[in-house]
Amino acid sequence: MIPTAEEKQKISEAQVENPEIPLGNAEQLLLTMSTIAELEARLQLWAFKLDYDTCEKVCCCSYYNCSSLATNCRPVLDQV
Repeated sequence: MIPTAEEKQKISEAQVENPEIPLGNAEQLLLTMSTIAELEARLQLWAFKLDYDTCEKVCCCSYYNCSSLATNCRPVLDQV
């Protein structure tokens, strides 16, 4: 999804060679994306935020299960 340097160069060259022909939607998108500072880091953060709720539920559920197990095992271990 992140435009490569080669893609940016080819699009720029095409613009210079054919200024009367407008860029297509895909080329415009790639050029716009290439101007966004720290695009890769921003996309990684966005993906993390999208996945965070699921990860939090899994972690909390695992913690609850371990906590519950420890609570239920304590009386048995105290008798040993």
